[in-house]
Amino acid sequence: MKRVIFLLLALFSFLPAAYAVPSLCGEYPATTYRFIDSEGGTGFTVNVTAPANCTYSIGYSPAAFFIITSPLTATGNSTITFNVGPHNSLERGRVAAITVGNKSITVNQGRGDHGFGAKRLALDFNGDMITDYMVIGNQGGQMVWWRYSYHIAPGGSSSAFAFGLFNEDTPVPSDYDGDQKCDFAVWRPGPTPTSQAYFYVFHSTGNFVEYIPWGIAGDDPTITQDFDGDFVADPAVVRKESGKAVWYIKLSATNTFWFQQFGDAADKPILGDFDGDFRADLAVYRPNTGTPANTFFFLRSRDDGLGGRTFGLSDIDKVVPTDFDGDDATELTVWRTTTGDWFSTPAAGGGMTAFHWGQPGDLPVPGEYNSAYATDYVVWRPGNPGVFYTSHTSGSSFAPVVYWGNSTFKVPGYTMQVK
Repeated sequence: MKRVIFLLLALFSFLPAAYAVPSLCGEYPATTYRFIDSEGGTGFTVNVTAPANCTYSIGYSPAAFFIITSPLTATGNSTITFNVGPHNSLERGRVAAITVGNKSITVNQGRGDHGFGAKRLALDFNGDMITDYMVIGNQGGQMVWWRYSYHIAPGGSSSAFAFGLFNEDTPVPSDYDGDQKCDFAVWRPGPTPTSQAYFYVFHSTGNFVEYIPWGIAGDDPTITQDFDGDFVADPAVVRKESGKAVWYIKLSATNTFWFQQFGDAADKPILGDFDGDFRADLAVYRPNTGTPANTFFFLRSRDDGLGGRTFGLSDIDKVVPTDFDGDDATELTVWRTTTGDWFSTPAAGGGMTAFHWGQPGDLPVPGEYNSAYATDYVVWRPGNPGVFYTSHTSGSSFAPVVYWGNSTFKVPGYTMQVK
């Protein structure tokens, strides 16, 4: 189970209604997560299993759209019943929480388009639900983010934005304020191995810079994503400690932090929502030096279940987990550097899909470049200029070739997503 450490400030601002001292006699909810459509409704349920003599409290975070209608104390097995009001806003989804003794259940509700826009797209800086072609250049030591956004009508548009230090910072753009636009963001380590590191985020809503202390030098911040399902990116790092990989995550929904060991120090931490519940999962890829070799491991946020599958060849493949079929669940995907072939398979099991796109020397940069809600096969070919080559999974041929950047530029679609 996840270990959540509540900050003192967060504890006083997040006390559930009818709060009572939680039981420790073994109550266990059937799920830690429920996703509710924007229409809401009545009579939603969660079952709880507990010993016959176990009495425990049930509470919930104060939220006008959410109410528990069943009793707030129970003994033995029980069913929690709750109602969720309709949600018409297109801005973002919303979140509530149920507490069962010392356990927690997250309840997320989709935005007003029935959750159609719930999934966050990589590198969508203008909120048009299309991944932007993005490269980062070095101008006097500064990062300059060069963005090209392609639209069928009225056509393409480009912009440049200076933010961050080219040689010191790691690009970690994501949606940190829930407005469905990717924010410019970097992670900067401190001057010594134990110095405080910071996320620097330029919010697209409000146009201000937020400084978030999180991590130390040597951590991997590129696994930052939405772990609690509130449609806001949670600053996160993975740290190698005593031969293991430890995840440190700052949860935006509850202003708490969570740390958990998952994976070995030699494993590659990867991005992904492998169970399709709109919450990121802890996930790693074990190289051919590990046991078992060439294996994906992921901890499903839906039920805390461990999944794993041996797939790919770590000595010649780049790991690029993504969603090619548009079902909102991340697939296990690798791109073979020696041939330019993509190999993908569902995390839950099933057959393998193979697709040839690219050549040795390219960088895989998958994304949703044509608003089809399925990831496209895309590579960036270094050169002067560099070139994005896109093969759309929808069959559309729009913007198949985009000349953007050169061999001196960083390509965040690769540095963020590929391991």
